[in-house]
Amino acid sequence: QPPNWGDGYYHFCFSCFISYHDPSPILRDHDFAVTKEITAPSLACCVCAAPATRKCRGLVLQARGREMLHQFFLKQIEHTVDTDRSVWKFITPSTLRNVFRQAGMPLSLERVEDMHTSCKDVVDVNDEVSRQVASYHAVLLKKIEEIGIECSDFYCVTCWSTMHAKGARARHCWSGFAAGAPACALCENAIASFKCEKCGDFLCGDCSKAAHAKGKNREHEQIILRENLDDETATYCRECDVRRGTEKCRLCSAQLCDSCYLFKHTETCDKRNGAKAIAFGVDIDYPTKCAICGRKPDSRCEECDEVYCTWMGKPRCFAKHHAKGNRRTHRLVPYNAMADMERRRREEEETGRKEAEAFEAERARTAAAFERACEEARRAKEEQDELIDAKAEELLAQHILNERAARRLQRFSPQDWLYSIMRKTWRFAEEQQPKKMTVFSSSSSG
Repeated sequence: QPPNWGDGYYHFCFSCFISYHDPSPILRDHDFAVTKEITAPSLACCVCAAPATRKCRGLVLQARGREMLHQFFLKQIEHTVDTDRSVWKFITPSTLRNVFRQAGMPLSLERVEDMHTSCKDVVDVNDEVSRQVASYHAVLLKKIEEIGIECSDFYCVTCWSTMHAKGARARHCWSGFAAGAPACALCENAIASFKCEKCGDFLCGDCSKAAHAKGKNREHEQIILRENLDDETATYCRECDVRRGTEKCRLCSAQLCDSCYLFKHTETCDKRNGAKAIAFGVDIDYPTKCAICGRKPDSRCEECDEVYCTWMGKPRCFAKHHAKGNRRTHRLVPYNAMADMERRRREEEETGRKEAEAFEAERARTAAAFERACEEARRAKEEQDELIDAKAEELLAQHILNERAARRLQRFSPQDWLYSIMRKTWRFAEEQQPKKMTVFSSSSSG
């Protein structure tokens, strides 16, 4: 019997509807209608509860850093093969820490040691060297991703600047979005990137793949959500093609959104890593401000890999930040950002010179090979032309012989030709039967 409440219908959540109707075959045929549209609330700042516009991504290893890490492991495998020593003699926490620092992801030595130990535990020492390093590399990349997830909160612009002004957080990356942007309807912890036309839900990238991986859901059409442009002159960001371009690269003049301008365009800008970028002071691979006060640094903590300034010849900021705990044992070493930048500039010039020389050598080799190929083709063509000329002369001589034979035939008329045949026949008959042919000859002449 229908109930007296709820307009005569039973109301369930989806899980209770399944558990109530699943035991009975008759109830399984019942259909349901959605009575309340579920929408995720807009994301708010974790500090002040204002509409959020940024999501922290933590320390992120960029594409160039991943390539540097990959090349590092390849070199260690080569060293192991050449020296016939264990690969773990070359892959140590200190070497890994230097690679991370060069890749723009500074980590403390203690943290690198912990990552090295946990990654090495899953390696089978009985496998080949390449398999050991591959397993180690895969686990290490997962550990690096976990570092970025450690700080994945949402902030407004003001709270972000306050919470990420000093220390290791100053190197965290973030992704931006418009205030009030729709959140994912499933996880409610990410900005929606797609809208399903069939389901009508706003989903992030991971949830969209998970929800449309099987069955008929794979046929659902997904629409990419993009920000609305305020005027006709506005353009989308060249990197993400989703947000409005509010920044302009001073080197390549590309229109970019604020987050892509700071964290993504470095890898794709052709003019970013050259001497022109250093002249503009936009090289962010090396820190140029004190981790505490923001002044020009001239010293660096070897364990923390953070830079500090000195005041009146004394490491005031370093002493303030290393007053307690194990940090008191950290060592301070000299640091000069401009010298590092100048060194990088010289290295890039040397690399460019070597690449140019290699390119010129390759071009000369290619040109020589092309000349040899052209010479061989010319010789083959000459041989072919000689064969064609010889064949043409042979055909011409045969044609001349045929013409001469034709002319000899044209000299005789049909009667002359018949008389010649008869005469030859007569002579042959005389030689064979002379008497009979004589009588026949006299009678035929009479």
